[in-house]
Parts: sequence; structure tokens; C-alpha cells
Amino acid sequence: QSDIVKRQAELYGVRHAYEFLESAYRNSTPPQNAHLLAHVIGEYAYKELGGEGVKICRQSFNFGCFHGFFNSLVKEKDLNSVAGAKQACVSPAKGKYFACLHGIGHGIFEREQDIDRALAVCDDFQDLEEKLYCGSGVFMANVLDLIAKKESAPKHLFCLGFCEEVENRWIEVCYTEQIAAV
Repeated sequence: QSDIVKRQAELYGVRHAYEFLESAYRNSTPPQNAHLLAHVIGEYAYKELGGEGVKICRQSFNFGCFHGFFNSLVKEKDLNSVAGAKQACVSPAKGKYFACLHGIGHGIFEREQDIDRALAVCDDFQDLEEKLYCGSGVFMANVLDLIAKKESAPKHLFCLGFCEEVENRWIEVCYTEQIAAV
């Protein structure tokens, strides 16, 4: 299915691909992977429209477009600074601030490929709620990474006990996201 969405974006543009995806599930329950398909839309929105691409993202598919967009943005730009990350969220994504921070957490994990290093970047946010939304993106990206590498990933990472190894402030967020890997 992601190949179909990618092909739509490449042939007709990302706006058309997003409409195509939304119309496909307008009258039915989207499949579980629809969130990931919306990630693809977000990635193409960044690729095609740059920083302005976030403006096409909507809340559909559990904010998947935002996650894919900010994943791409963070991987390409050096957003280790809190100021850079916050600016990326505040300017184009008015009203979607926390979904944006979660998406940045996805991107930070993808760039760092290490939970502790990624969470350290999230820790640069001043506000606890901002840190937790960023951290939830880190943990979700980790789970998606584990699922993609299921055969080669260490088995202990697929249990909830993994969350007992993280610092106390991250435990609740870890359990919330980690449940998908169990």
C-alpha cells in the first residue's frame, strides 16, 4: 500500500496523494497501517514543498502526516537545539503543536538511532509536557523500528519490562508506546 501512496505522490503530487489516501477510507475504518501511510504523505510533503509542506498535514490518521513531515525535517536539518525544534513547530503548524513535538521525537530517534541520545535531545525542552510529547515520538519510532526489524532485534525489547530500564520520568510514556511491540 505504501508503494501506491508513493506512486500517487510522485505522479500527481503530494496533495493529490493525501486526498487519494483520505478518500480511500472516507466511508470505512482505516486499516492499522493507515497511520504509517500518512507518514509517507508527510515525508513527501517535506520533499516536495519543504518547510511549507506541513501546511497540508491534517489530524487524519492520528497525525501521521505530521510525524512523517517532522521525521524528514529533523533528519535533514540540525535541530538539536530546542529553539530550532520549537520554531519548526510553532510557525507552520499552528494549533498542532504537541503533534508536531511528537513528530520531532520520531525524527530525533531516526537520526540518533539510540533511545538515550534521542531522549537527551527531548530533555532540552523547558516544559515537561513538551519533553513528554517529544519523548513519546522517540518511543513510538523505536517501536516502529523494532517491528520493522522483528527478526533481528533483541527479544527483550519486545516486552514491557524494557520500560523499567528507562529513567523514571519516561516510564509512563514508554509503556504507552511500547505496548504496540508486545
